[in-house]
Amino acid sequence: MKIRILFILFLFIDLFSAQNVVFNKIESTFKNTDQFLYKIDNGNQDAKFLAEIEIQGYSSNYVETFKKILSKAKEVGANAFAYQPFLKIDENDTKINVSNYKLNLYHLDKALFHTQENEVILIASSAQDQKIRWNDENILLKENSFLRLEMLPGEIYSLSTRGLFGSTVKLSYNQNQKKQYFLISSLKVKSDKSGVGGLNLKTGDIISVDSSYGDFLTIILQELEIQKIN
Repeated sequence: MKIRILFILFLFIDLFSAQNVVFNKIESTFKNTDQFLYKIDNGNQDAKFLAEIEIQGYSSNYVETFKKILSKAKEVGANAFAYQPFLKIDENDTKINVSNYKLNLYHLDKALFHTQENEVILIASSAQDQKIRWNDENILLKENSFLRLEMLPGEIYSLSTRGLFGSTVKLSYNQNQKKQYFLISSLKVKSDKSGVGGLNLKTGDIISVDSSYGDFLTIILQELEIQKIN
């Protein structure tokens, strides 16, 4: 009897936590082979509205969530998306609810996509605050958030996860360089596969992220101002 009760309980928990991505409406479809899905502003006059999708239920696996969204986009031929807030009494309340939100899907001619050049987006990839270094500045990257950093001509930038065993990348301004996205991961300990034995320790990783996925993360995560620390 107890086993049956536990099974039913787990079934309800699974159903409650399951995530679905569904079409609310399809207005049109487009023949499109583009492999990207970029974020645009709602109301873009050059974009053709194709459909509205709704994400129902929360998942901490953002990669899988984006795969579902991308699959729906391919069904109608979309190469662009925009966050569509639910109607609220307070029109200024546009904060996203990551357990239930809507996206509009569009098609936009490739030549009409506009992006901020030489901008770096740093994204927290774990559910805890992380300390990073941008040139000579120590910065706190809060959990479930991202930061925007601008690169200027003639400058070389060093991005580091700090610590003795951290990762570092060098970045620089280049004309017409597209926006870059990086996931910042926290401490990792894994087995040593070199044959010597022991553990490999990393105090953090810096992982380059595809622009489409990076655009999606800027929808569901909170953008924060730079917070400098000692």
